[in-house]
Amino acid sequence: TALWRSESPDGTWHPTPWREYRDVAARIAAGLKHLGIVPGERVGIMAPSCQRWDLVQMGVLAAQGVVVGLDSHDLDENLNAVAQRCSLAGLIVEHPSWLARFGAEARERLRFVVHFQPAGISDQGIAYDNLLQLAAPAQGHAWHSAQPDDPATIIFTSGTTGTPKGIQYTHRQICLAVASILEVFQDIDEASHLVCWLPLSNMFQRMINMLAIGWGAQTYYVEDPREVMRHIGTARPHLFIGVPRFYEKLYAGMIEKVRQGPAWRQSLVAWALRVGKGNANALRCGRRLNFTAKLYYGLADYLVLRRFRGVMGSNLRYMVS
Repeated sequence: TALWRSESPDGTWHPTPWREYRDVAARIAAGLKHLGIVPGERVGIMAPSCQRWDLVQMGVLAAQGVVVGLDSHDLDENLNAVAQRCSLAGLIVEHPSWLARFGAEARERLRFVVHFQPAGISDQGIAYDNLLQLAAPAQGHAWHSAQPDDPATIIFTSGTTGTPKGIQYTHRQICLAVASILEVFQDIDEASHLVCWLPLSNMFQRMINMLAIGWGAQTYYVEDPREVMRHIGTARPHLFIGVPRFYEKLYAGMIEKVRQGPAWRQSLVAWALRVGKGNANALRCGRRLNFTAKLYYGLADYLVLRRFRGVMGSNLRYMVS
């Protein structure tokens, strides 16, 4: 019984069985169809990385809509440019006040708006909880009507070399990517833990969450990315993803802590890291270590390296960038 987990206001983590996840996604799809979503219409999602983000994404896909992730930290002019170029027919946002970030032309084109705030907080759009009650989902596998070659999502480039460009992917392409990655990481399974903390407007985190479905693994949602290291001890991930800058800062922080210690400890850590790099190079090259090298590595691992790895919890197998 693989679980998703989300952090509650009281600081505890509540499991959501995968069966319930599917049922909620089915209700969202039925609600969107009730609102009149048409196959192929683009729906923007702008909210923090949370379980609801994933659920509404699956609901849109099941209703044959096309998901467009929007970064709430982006400039208003960029958000409006994406909304215009995609001709967004619907918008799903954290708070109804976020609608003000879009110009009149983009807002007038919208046929429905869904927000994550409680019912009655605004007359702009429909609350998420109310969306779940709009219509009963179809039974069995009929809850989703997406076809393999239907468009599934549009991903925009960063725009660092010019105007952001939208790239459209089909359901078939996404499933092919998921299946390929599942084949590589065969030691990740339903007992494994993952962490969702990067923006879901980006495809990187979304792909990892889709892989969690394929594995039946457990996902811990951390809505504030600045808090991710505070929750590592609880989540104890088997596979952890991050951008290069995160790993640079993590490593720099550990080294700085070592530098604050006595000289003998600094020398010991420097020696252990050299031994560890030698062992890693041997593994990558398929080269066997001799007895002395194995002995040194065992000692380095016992004294230093396992403590470094322990920063990311006791289960870590992969750090992916």
